[in-house]
Amino acid sequence: MFRKIPMAALTGALALSVAAAGLAAADSLASTPAMTPGATHILERMAADPEVEAIVDHRKGVMRAVGGHMASVAAILLDGAPYDAMLPVHGAALQGLLADIPGLFPEGTEHEDSGADPAVWSDWDTFTSRSQTSTDRAAAFREATEGGNRQAMVQAFSALGQSCGACHEDFRN
Repeated sequence: MFRKIPMAALTGALALSVAAAGLAAADSLASTPAMTPGATHILERMAADPEVEAIVDHRKGVMRAVGGHMASVAAILLDGAPYDAMLPVHGAALQGLLADIPGLFPEGTEHEDSGADPAVWSDWDTFTSRSQTSTDRAAAFREATEGGNRQAMVQAFSALGQSCGACHEDFRN
């Protein structure tokens, strides 16, 4: 089915799809036998600290979950999948998952294979500001899903996708 899609919503959804694919590719790199010496060193450091590895794994899982919810919402709002009743569930999940993005990036977890750019920690103020924008927009999207106005949901979803994409552009490898 083809329908006219607001460019901003499409851009946000596409950015999240690309980010999800990137996370899958990053996960597969950990099992690739022919890694560069630098990557091997990073994996050795993470293996030496199971807590850091667990934090990075959790962060990646949360971001994959966000990508899954965003893809599901795009399928419903933009592609016409008949699951409108699920929109409030996705809205609540996104708000919960994005409630404390900086909390997913504690100091000491800045490893190349985590997918996070070192700028997360070197430009913390900008990162936390952008994170707050996504947090606020996730709350607005949840509110829109509860209101039932499809146009408001599309606008709020587009705004959320744009904020996620902007953060990924500067703070994700």
